[in-house]
Amino acid sequence: MQDSMIEISVKVNLSSLISQIGMNAITKKKIEINLYLGNTVRDLLIKLNDKLGDPFQKNVFDSETSSLIQNTIVFINGKALQTLNGLDTVLAQGDVVMIGRAYTSG
Repeated sequence: MQDSMIEISVKVNLSSLISQIGMNAITKKKIEINLYLGNTVRDLLIKLNDKLGDPFQKNVFDSETSSLIQNTIVFINGKALQTLNGLDTVLAQGDVVMIGRAYTSG
């Protein structure tokens, strides 16, 4: 059996994101997403775009440019995405992904 056919499950926490950008259409603050072994954060975000629709695509991840919308932050098991391998970070069974917004004052 190829690794790409082995399913894994990751937990996604959207609670801070929902309150920060008013994505009230999303009723679940924590969701579990099934992916395949070897899938990346980019794959997860594409799947979330499909599942959550326009509010997610407009405020979090633009699948056309394959990039995060400005000020979006992603943590994998408490580690900032930019300290890992960015959107190409490979996810593993049981990973916890937190998606939110970074704000600066000044």
